[in-house]
Amino acid sequence: MADAKLGARALVLILAVVCGGWPAMGAQPAAPVQSGPPVQTVAPPATPTTAGGRQTALDFQHNVVRIITKTADGQDGPAGFGIVIGERDGRLYIATPDHVARGSDDLTATPDVIFFAEQGRRYPARRLEELRIPPAQGDLAVLELARPSSFRPARITIIDPGEVPDAAPIWNVGRTERWLVPTSPGGFQGIDVQTNHLMVEDLPTPPGSSGGAVLTDRALLGMTLRDSGAQRITYVFRGDRLVEVFQRWQLPVNLVQRNVASAPAPPVTIAPTPPRVPTPPPVTIAPTTPRVPTPQQQPASPVRPPAATQTARAGAECDRLAAHPNDPQKPAGLAGASSEQLRATMADAERACDAAHKQAPAVARYGFQLARALVAQHRAAEAIEPARAAGEAGSVMAQSMLGVMYRNGLGVPVDHQKAVPWLERAARGGDTIAQYFLAKSYAEGKGVTRDDAQAVHWLQQPAERNYAPAQTMLGQMHERGLGTSVDYTQARQWYEKASSQGDQEGKAALARLYRSPGQQFLRPSQR
Repeated sequence: MADAKLGARALVLILAVVCGGWPAMGAQPAAPVQSGPPVQTVAPPATPTTAGGRQTALDFQHNVVRIITKTADGQDGPAGFGIVIGERDGRLYIATPDHVARGSDDLTATPDVIFFAEQGRRYPARRLEELRIPPAQGDLAVLELARPSSFRPARITIIDPGEVPDAAPIWNVGRTERWLVPTSPGGFQGIDVQTNHLMVEDLPTPPGSSGGAVLTDRALLGMTLRDSGAQRITYVFRGDRLVEVFQRWQLPVNLVQRNVASAPAPPVTIAPTPPRVPTPPPVTIAPTTPRVPTPQQQPASPVRPPAATQTARAGAECDRLAAHPNDPQKPAGLAGASSEQLRATMADAERACDAAHKQAPAVARYGFQLARALVAQHRAAEAIEPARAAGEAGSVMAQSMLGVMYRNGLGVPVDHQKAVPWLERAARGGDTIAQYFLAKSYAEGKGVTRDDAQAVHWLQQPAERNYAPAQTMLGQMHERGLGTSVDYTQARQWYEKASSQGDQEGKAALARLYRSPGQQFLRPSQR
C-alpha cells in the first residue's frame, strides 16, 4: 500500500517486542574518598537538575508554535505543535509530525500557526509538499511562513541521545492546546530499536501534544511524535536527526546548534609521584638444591569442571539474564527478562551469552540473546553476526530481528532485499512482528513486488492476535479496497479494536470514517 493511500501509520513497537531497549550510559559514579597525601581532582560534569530542566523548557516556549490544520470546507481540523528550526530571508521553517500536518485526506496545505507571544492571533503557513517523511518511515513535515515581527526565538543546542543518562529527567513544551511545561519530568528510556525514535517514560503528553519540544536540563532532545497512552511511553523524533534531515533538504537550521560537546569524563584522580628510593646494592645468594616433595607432599592438580558443565552453566546464565519473554524456544518454565531487567544486567548478559554462544553455537537462542544484549548497549552493528548465526540455526526471534534491522537500517544500511527473506522466514514461523512488517513490505512494494492481497493475508494473523498496528492497517485495506473488497463495516470493526487499545492511528482513522459522507452506519453509542 502506498503511503499516499494508507495515510499515517506510526510504528508503535517498543523495545521489549524484540530487543529489550537501548539504554544510555548510567549516572556518573561518586568521587572516591581519598586518604593520605593530597591529590589533584578533575571535577565531573554537572548532573541533570530538575529545576534547571524546567527553566530550559520555559525559556524554549517561544520556539514552539501551535498548528491548527484546515479542512477543505474551511473548518478547523486536528491540531498539534511544531518547533521553529531555522530562518532564512524573513521566512521561518517549522518541523512538525507528518501526521499532524497531513492527518487526513481532507486537510489543506495551508494550516494556521499561533506563536507563544501572540496567542490570540493566527498566521497563515504553507506546508512544503515536496518535503516529507511519512509516518511509517519517521513522521516529519515542514511548514513555512513569514516571520512575525514579535517573534523572539531562543537559540538552543541539540543533544546527542548517547550523552543522556538512563532515566535522566526530561521535560516537554506543548500539551493539548497550551504551551504547558510539566511540574515533574519524565525519565529517559533510550532508543526504540524498531524506529530509531527516542522513548521517554511518564512524560505528560495527552492527545494533541504531537509536535511539542522535548528537552533535557540543558538542550533540545527532540520532538514529540506520539502521546504516551496506556503504555506510559512517549515516542520522540530525535533532534539530531531533525537537523540532518533539514540540512539534506537544504533548509536553514540556524536556530539550533548541533554537536553538543561530549560531557567531560568522570573524575580522574592523579596521585602525587612518590619520592625515588635509592636501589640497594645487589645481594648474591648462593643457589640451593631444590627440595623434591614426597608423593604425599605433591600438590593436587586443580579439578576443572567438564566442558559440558561449563557450557550448561553459561547457557543457564544467558537464559536467566537475556531470554526474551515471547521466545517460543526459551526453556520451559522460564519467564524471560523484560526490557528493564535486561538493561540492569546487559553487560553480564553479554558475557554469559557470548560464552554460551561460543561453546554451543548450534543452540540458536544463545546467538539471539547475545544479539539482544548487544543491542541493549547501543551496539546494533555488532549484533548482526550473532543474530544471523541464530537465524540460520532456526531462531524465529533472530530472523524477525534481522528483518526489522535491515528494513529500518539499524546497525546496517537499509536493505529491503535482505529484509524480506528474513521477515518471511520469521512470519512463516508465526512471529507477529515479522508478519506485520512483511505485510508492509508487500503493501509498499519494498524488497518485493507490490501485492496488496499478500499484505492482507499477512495482516490477518497479527490482527486476530490483537496487535493494534496490524488492526489499523487491515482496517485501512478494507476501507480503501486494497487487496480485498471495500467493506466499511470490517474497516470500522478493526479500527474500533485498535482504538480500544489506545492506538492513536486507529482512533484517527475511526474518527475520519465517522465523518465520511455517505457511510451507512452509526457510532457505537448511536446504534
